Amino acid sequence: MLTAGTSPGQLQLLFDALPPTARDAGIIAGRRSTTAQHRRIVDDAHGPRLAGQRQALSPSTTALLTADAAAGDASALLWRVMLRAALARWRLADITLLVDDPAMTGLEHARSTRAGGHRQPRSRAERDIVLHRQWRRAVEHAAGLPHLTRGPEDPRTATVTATVHAIETAAQAVPWRWATPGGPADRAALKALCVLALACCSLEVALDCRRWSRLTGHGKSTMATAATRLSRSTTIDGPAWISLITPAEGTKAAVWRLLRVEENLIPDPAVDTTRTQGRKPAPRGCDYTPQPSSEQPLRPQLRTQLEGELACIAHDVWAPRGGLGHHTQRTYAQLLERPRTVEELVIYTGYTTPTVRRHLAVLQHHRLAVRARGNRWRPGPAQLDRLAAKLGVSGIGRTRARRYLVDREVHAWWRDEQSWRQARGKRRERALPPARRQDNTQTVIPIVTGPRLTYGRFPVRAGGRADYTRAYAIVGQHCGLADLGTAS
Repeated sequence: MLTAGTSPGQLQLLFDALPPTARDAGIIAGRRSTTAQHRRIVDDAHGPRLAGQRQALSPSTTALLTADAAAGDASALLWRVMLRAALARWRLADITLLVDDPAMTGLEHARSTRAGGHRQPRSRAERDIVLHRQWRRAVEHAAGLPHLTRGPEDPRTATVTATVHAIETAAQAVPWRWATPGGPADRAALKALCVLALACCSLEVALDCRRWSRLTGHGKSTMATAATRLSRSTTIDGPAWISLITPAEGTKAAVWRLLRVEENLIPDPAVDTTRTQGRKPAPRGCDYTPQPSSEQPLRPQLRTQLEGELACIAHDVWAPRGGLGHHTQRTYAQLLERPRTVEELVIYTGYTTPTVRRHLAVLQHHRLAVRARGNRWRPGPAQLDRLAAKLGVSGIGRTRARRYLVDREVHAWWRDEQSWRQARGKRRERALPPARRQDNTQTVIPIVTGPRLTYGRFPVRAGGRADYTRAYAIVGQHCGLADLGTAS
């Protein structure tokens, strides 16, 4: 290296041969990676990879893919991307597809090398050598990283994790089940229950339709209908995915239990002649076919993955009115996993080819999907938050949550009114003078009182029946949420 005449390319090859630093490897300070493998490596015709089911890249890794390599160390940036992709169970072919895209500036080190004050493009052979060498090193290093766990899971946690993993595997095996008109709502409702089951380590979850709606981005009535479909076993939709343990009563939410659904119990969609969507696709002819994972993920890993998928489902941009629709979201979710062709999207979504092409046209129009090399489609540069604001649907989820808060407050007010009417020995109310009446513009002192003391008597019509329209207006004005009306 100190000899005169050493080229920058030779120095770069020397840097590539050095072991990764602790910062680039993502190792926590004070912890060293041992040579023992904590994850199993599968080395087949597609190259080395970690065994397990392929996962979507995290938002931080996606940001690294579009980071400016010229602003820092391009080699370190490539290493960080490859290491995270290896931990996500990606293949070398997936990285190669991204390298062909000039928009992925975080992979610039694989396309070019530094030569003085500029970067010199690599040949195809040199690029493949760098990718193969760096990918093998990333997979081997990722296999040696210890799991972020303090010990084996207890039997109850292991049972819940195994059941949720089995449900997700069975759901992915029958994409036609979720391609029906109400399929996206059913899939979102099932995924929300799986997330809550992992959070509380129990297969029995108490969940009301309003909270279900907030988690999935669908309406409360839609979630109630979806829960009915998921708990019903039919010859068309297959066995039940959940069961109702305790019906809802008063302010108590219904209790649902997740059922372990085996893949071989799902009926063949070819027998269904009453639907226009969700038909069984042609035999798989693509070069990449996902295999069921033999390794069961840990509870934190599975929970993080499902929470990320559920957050994408519940985004405002997929609103049915004014947004892109939840069926389009299912196609977009497949592009987040890896670049896919139209034929692959037909297989993994269960939609027909015209439907998939229509979804891709919508996504391409809004720059959420772009065509890559090899007739594949990948996610576009557009951001969901900005697109939701452009479409005028930003804040729909927050507005719905506020409506539900007003809905709960009105219900609590009416129950408090009923309790007061049924109480014995109560004092008759007298009309307060104007100076002592409560003004909605006054500062409310946070004293724990009943809704009746806060809002007064529940409004009634001329015939004595409860006037819910006025009640919603009063509560909405008191909470600073005027003109909300009734919750939907």
